[in-house]
Amino acid sequence: MNLLRIVSLLLVLVMLSAIASCGKSEPETTETETETLTEATVTTEEPEPEPEPEPEPVFYNFLTGLPCDESLVGKRPIAIMINNHKASIPQSGLSKCEIIYEVEAEGGILRMLGVILDYENAGILGSNRSARPYYVELAMAYDAIFVHAGGSDMGYEWIRKYGVNDIDGVRNGPFNVNGTQIYWRDKDRLNRGIPLEHTMFTSGENLALAIGSRGYRTTLNDPEFTAFRFNKEFTKLATGQSAVSITIPHSTYNVSEFSYNINDNKYYHSQYGAAHIDAQDGQQVATENVFILYANSNPYPGQAYRKIDIVGEGKGYYCSGGEYKSIVWRRESATGSFSYFNEDGTPLDVNPGRSYIAIANKNIYNSTVIK
Repeated sequence: MNLLRIVSLLLVLVMLSAIASCGKSEPETTETETETLTEATVTTEEPEPEPEPEPEPVFYNFLTGLPCDESLVGKRPIAIMINNHKASIPQSGLSKCEIIYEVEAEGGILRMLGVILDYENAGILGSNRSARPYYVELAMAYDAIFVHAGGSDMGYEWIRKYGVNDIDGVRNGPFNVNGTQIYWRDKDRLNRGIPLEHTMFTSGENLALAIGSRGYRTTLNDPEFTAFRFNKEFTKLATGQSAVSITIPHSTYNVSEFSYNINDNKYYHSQYGAAHIDAQDGQQVATENVFILYANSNPYPGQAYRKIDIVGEGKGYYCSGGEYKSIVWRRESATGSFSYFNEDGTPLDVNPGRSYIAIANKNIYNSTVIK
């Protein structure tokens, strides 16, 4: 084979190789396509975020400022007379009261008025005693149904005068509703020779029956009413004035005392020289707030009954969290609510919780001991 033929053959092979190579060429990939492919290989799809649940609505007890069941919002409370004579001790149901008042009746003896919102579940309440005008006025301050066992002539006059819805254990019934005795006499007390006036009891469940039988309104006239201007949470008074021990010398018969417990921010009540125990739960009566409100208190001429002025304005103390401050209370009418102010005239902020309110003769202002 000559050289020319060999060269020609080589040229043909080169051309065939070029043609084959062109047939197998890769398609062009643009820069954008390359970026997309690269991202697809390294990116994972993020899951959709879970929607946050709607916060549960919070309802507040207008007597304590504490969270409560929705069924108690705008509900009308009861205000019940509780005996506090030495012979009546122990009482039952004070631990169920959101607000407890102690006020002198006569002869230096204090009686108590308990304001209760969830009264259907309050259990046994008593022993029960009779009305005086100023107790009726205190009940009206909370638009409450007034529960009592009898009353002075003027007490009954106040009930009629102001058209107060009441449940009386002595006059005018109802004493029996659908076979349920609304009030009863404690047989054990009677058997022990305790005087009759210290033996009458009722229960929250029975009172609910009585209220229903009377057709009394069970919602507040003012659904926005609140007993105090409450803080959202416990707040120190920051006055630097200690209130870990409180002594209120109402009379030689009854001295009311409180001791503060720093572990639970509560004031524990004592009287007659001993811890004040609730028979219903066996615990000492305790509250987060203690008020002392001073008022004119004098006997009616020629009578043992007292006239206590709880309409107008007076001095007082507010104790909470182991401290106290001087305050001013005001009330415009016998049917109106109380307002509370700091000494500089600004509204008083009150810590959430139960309150014990002592209405004291202004004559013992200087003998009250807070330390």
